[in-house]
Amino acid sequence: MTPGNDAQRAFLTEGFTRAHALATFGESYTAEHQSLDGDQVFDWLFSNGATVRNAVRMSLQGVIENTTPVPEGQEPQGGPFADVRVYCTHDRITEGRKNRFFDKSIGEFLKAKFECSGALAWTMVPTDASKPDIVQMCPWFLDYAMKQKVQWQTQIGGGKIGSMISKLKLDKFATWAMYTPVDLFQLYEKVIVHELTHTRRGGQKADLDGFGGYGWKNARKLSTGTGERSPSRNADSLGLFASISGLIMDGGMVQENGNFVHGPSAETKKKKRGAFDAASLKGRPLF
Repeated sequence: MTPGNDAQRAFLTEGFTRAHALATFGESYTAEHQSLDGDQVFDWLFSNGATVRNAVRMSLQGVIENTTPVPEGQEPQGGPFADVRVYCTHDRITEGRKNRFFDKSIGEFLKAKFECSGALAWTMVPTDASKPDIVQMCPWFLDYAMKQKVQWQTQIGGGKIGSMISKLKLDKFATWAMYTPVDLFQLYEKVIVHELTHTRRGGQKADLDGFGGYGWKNARKLSTGTGERSPSRNADSLGLFASISGLIMDGGMVQENGNFVHGPSAETKKKKRGAFDAASLKGRPLF
């Protein structure tokens, strides 16, 4: 992560650890019949075709790889399965003529006008394939997120997910809209999953219809698309699926309208795959 101060690095390291867990849970639920609730959520967000399941699985596997720490001392690599370099500031970006912005880290002009006032983060795949992908955490959002008392789902405690609804009012400021409760749940780690689906490893997913592809209601509208309009190509659909997979793992569930189902899932108790131990990544360098 470049440059970033110690507090920012610690926050994002925790965020990438949590995103790794969500992607791992989501990847496991792409297997049909792994979980009744997982199957239901997949059906709401995507079609049940094997091709779509495989596309979602491969993207989440890429997110898992991108949230796995780069070995200490090793520089991020480019290529078809490029690593990701994460930035917390805009220090590397300079303004040129005609409001064009130049990114000194990759030696390229940005394809669109550089803007963070309308975004939480953004991702760029460089034209030069030898360069690593870039995720820019918008400074205002990073600062906002770090000031919140409740940053991660694990701070709520088991069996108390329902109590998070009242705290979600905080994040309506960050999303500029009255989204459904599940859209605001795990907002920070979900943003990381969303951005990493835009990378080469993540399958370079799109924001279908721009901001019209964000949020549970819009993802549901996209769920029956095919071809270039397939929901498996929509970054926020993947982020939502990973996030809800984490909720299911903790005994929660959502309704079809995006509201929470309080308490444990109604599904028959099954022996689930061993839960990912997020603590296993602590203390290892991510960037």
